[in-house]
Amino acid sequence: MRGDITVIIPVYNGEKYIERAIVSVLNQTLQPQKIIVVNDGSSDSTAKICKNLADKNNIIEVVEKKNGGISSARNCGLSFVTTKYVAFLDSDDEYMECFIQEMLNAIDSHDVEIAVCGYYTKNSDGSIIPSKILDSMRSINKNEAEKLLLEGEYLSSHPWNKVYKFSLFNVIRYPEGKNYEDVFIFPKLLDQCKQIVFVPEHLNVYYQINSSITHVLSVKNEVNAFEATYKRYLKYKNIYPEMISSIVKEPLAIAIRIGIKKKNKEDIIYYTEIENDLEDFLSLARKNSLMRKKLLFKYKIVLFIYPVLRGRIKY
Repeated sequence: MRGDITVIIPVYNGEKYIERAIVSVLNQTLQPQKIIVVNDGSSDSTAKICKNLADKNNIIEVVEKKNGGISSARNCGLSFVTTKYVAFLDSDDEYMECFIQEMLNAIDSHDVEIAVCGYYTKNSDGSIIPSKILDSMRSINKNEAEKLLLEGEYLSSHPWNKVYKFSLFNVIRYPEGKNYEDVFIFPKLLDQCKQIVFVPEHLNVYYQINSSITHVLSVKNEVNAFEATYKRYLKYKNIYPEMISSIVKEPLAIAIRIGIKKKNKEDIIYYTEIENDLEDFLSLARKNSLMRKKLLFKYKIVLFIYPVLRGRIKY
């Protein structure tokens, strides 16, 4: 028996782990209608591994494309979806065997647009950390979901621990050329939801690889992170003024890191995209005691000496 769902797996040079990800979907107690593996221009043996698996399993469809990044690959996969529901799995992660069945049961029984579950983070040292989960299955409205997102404990922007109604993606796609793409897109998806449901179980495994793109503190990564969290700040600061301290904490810390980071000539193209927003945000933080309150002491010091540092930075 198969569920009315498509699983999209983007992959780039994933020969070490792509089979594990695909097999975790094949081993589901309720299989999907389709597994769309988007090979994003891999130069290793990823394509061969995917083709071998597809030859043995007719629910696997392998799509080959020129390298364009994870957003481009996910968007490509979305163009092939014909099912009612869609889920994403990163190529180095895996589902627990009841992920699809439990998530579809929850989303159908509560008639919601998104189902969210807990997950295990497996670190490179072998340690496993469970995410925080609610104590029971619960359906909440859009405003409650936005507040949980801003608090950052029970709800995150990650795409891989969720099942979505595909209709949410009728007019929304991932921003191509950006890192932290899920932070950009998730508030837009919530805008289209009346309700989401939380499944109080850990149903997938997130492998945290230190060399992965979001864990490399390059200027581009930091700039994209600031841009995404700054947009979230602009979106929610007037809607939930009582949560301003939670709303500003992340973009403010990122902004200060960018401000004091020495920049090479190659980095300037990224920095100039957000330079004005960065300066305005830091200036506001210096004047706003509530914003400053959320900073570590070392950041509070830097916040006030940053204008001096900024004048000394040479490109």
